[in-house]
Amino acid sequence: MKKFGLVGQNIKYSYSKDIHEFLRDYYKINLTYDLINVEQLDQRLIDSYDGLNITTPYKEKVLDLDLKIDKTVLNAGCCNTIHQKTAFNYDLEAFLYLLGVIKCSHIKRCVIIGSGACSTMIKNYFEKQGIDVVILSRKYETEESLIYGDALINASLIGQGIYENDAAIKEHLVIKFKYVIDLNYNPNINKLIMYAKKNNITNINGIYMLIYQALKAFSLWNDIEFDISMIDKIKMHLDNIKLIGTCYIGMPYAGKTTLINKLGGIDLDDSITNYTQKTIKDIFKDVGEPGFRNIESKVLSKIIDKKPKYISLGGGTILNFNNLMLLKNYKIIYLDTPICELITRIDSNRPLISNENDLIKLYEQRDIIYKNFQNSYIYIK
Repeated sequence: MKKFGLVGQNIKYSYSKDIHEFLRDYYKINLTYDLINVEQLDQRLIDSYDGLNITTPYKEKVLDLDLKIDKTVLNAGCCNTIHQKTAFNYDLEAFLYLLGVIKCSHIKRCVIIGSGACSTMIKNYFEKQGIDVVILSRKYETEESLIYGDALINASLIGQGIYENDAAIKEHLVIKFKYVIDLNYNPNINKLIMYAKKNNITNINGIYMLIYQALKAFSLWNDIEFDISMIDKIKMHLDNIKLIGTCYIGMPYAGKTTLINKLGGIDLDDSITNYTQKTIKDIFKDVGEPGFRNIESKVLSKIIDKKPKYISLGGGTILNFNNLMLLKNYKIIYLDTPICELITRIDSNRPLISNENDLIKLYEQRDIIYKNFQNSYIYIK
């Protein structure tokens, strides 16, 4: 039986094992894949596996061992794959694929967060293309006046693993960019991606980059060719095994409660009413919107503890980052009910809507936000 694995530190967050085991079953190949968390890298570990993926902090350090160097490593400056005692790197090829997914082009200036191996690789590539690059990290003191450009790329660990609740820069700086790319992928939405989505900035996380380089390594180790359509198959598989349910977002009157009642799920607003023994409108009157949002998060946390399959969210729930973190294992679907239909359903029970103009104004504010935050689709006739 062939034996493969990923070597790094603090890699519990990694999806690599899930991807390679999916490919193992798909291609019916007898192999194992381990997540290998080590404090020190040595030759004996390298020699004990048929092939390895290499991640932080060993992408550069592994080159000090007894390995042949493939030209892909010379181009990237580091290693992410080992096969037959030869170091390879597919990160750059995978990164370029990621740029293609979001049609990121015409970049003249780029700010990269982080100073590790991936940051250096991207910097070297962009500079060869004549692109101005600024590195933002703890190693370099960077004035805020320098943080602007076409693309913002997070190549640090901030936003993933033990740093999943953090963002490397603040929202008022994020809005200076046309593209936001976070090479992290777990959770699906971190604070940096949230800032981009809230401000209608083209954005993507690193899941497609991860899948692409995993496919390249798998094909190298097992001498197979893969079709590019495998990337979407793997993405769908990861969604199926990582996401525990579906939550529905949308405007007031969109039909979320009706749908959730049919599905046998939980309605967040109904749960808030039961928890407080007050109507939503009365809660707004008593404590205002900030107070309501605090209650909303508290009740949502209690709901998530039960791991329901379906949840209907209030109109503003996803605007709170803490709520998004609670929902990180849920598929988000926007019930995109046309505004003309919403207008016919206006009643007097909504705290933020008292007339047609209020509804139209709220729709204009939130429609694009809902579309940016959804990660799946449903069409309501």
